[in-house]
Amino acid sequence: MADGEMTYGVPSVNQEQLDREFSIPAHQLLVWMQSARMRLPWVGAGYCAFSAEEPRLVRRLVVRAQGIRFRGANRNPPPRADVQVAVRVGQVGKTSIEMLYTVAYDGEVVADAVATMVCVAGATGSFKPSAVPERVRRAASTIVAEPRSAAVLDSYGGAEAVTMDQAYTRRVLASVTGVPQQSAGTFVHEMVVRFSDEDVNKHTNHAGYARFCSDAVDVLRVSDHPLVSALGGAAFPWFLRSLVLEYVAETKAQDTLTIYLTAGANSPGEVAVAIARGDTLCTKGVLELTTSPDARL
Repeated sequence: MADGEMTYGVPSVNQEQLDREFSIPAHQLLVWMQSARMRLPWVGAGYCAFSAEEPRLVRRLVVRAQGIRFRGANRNPPPRADVQVAVRVGQVGKTSIEMLYTVAYDGEVVADAVATMVCVAGATGSFKPSAVPERVRRAASTIVAEPRSAAVLDSYGGAEAVTMDQAYTRRVLASVTGVPQQSAGTFVHEMVVRFSDEDVNKHTNHAGYARFCSDAVDVLRVSDHPLVSALGGAAFPWFLRSLVLEYVAETKAQDTLTIYLTAGANSPGEVAVAIARGDTLCTKGVLELTTSPDARL
């Protein structure tokens, strides 16, 4: 396998890894995406291999934005299914690396995903963007581009196929410009970041924000807020079609966050998300929901 590719396997998914709708929750898939890229030979545990690349620097990869989109009505894994998360390096910028993913249950691809990573270096606590090492660029150049997600319909542009890449995440997130004004159409949910939401970098782990969004949507669903009717009503479960998040500012344990949900601008069932600490926008995103499991993408 080339330096720019890796498949991470999760054998025999058990009931405790499923959510209340018998699906693998989005935040768990984001964690497994992280596990896949950490196993790339030039990354290494604790970024030891990445830091050893010339010139030697203390380096990390931080998530700038990421998204996942389900292909069909197969988000529920078969009993004791094996999950495979495959990653390959896409475009490499001066300081950024595009990671492209597929998620498969027992060998059948059910979702496509992307993460835009930023290479940072320096002393812990004061990392700054840093040039991607040359060997990583060479690893990307050995990957043969292949068509992706050709069978997935794009609700953001009619019937053209979706390409899950960083251009897609930018396009979807363009409609979310900041913290919305509170109005009758805005659902507001407050929460406090737990210490268990932090990772080794002493900030909220990127996957935690997907859980924050899901929890806010569940609270919305059991409320009498007018946004519930716009999303199809509370009588049915809401299934996730797609999730895109961009990380703007860090948060940490004991921060009080306000999550704002509004109707999205691109398609029915879409929810725009803004997560703020006071007046500071920390994360923005777009979720696409459906009340029908057969309509999941």
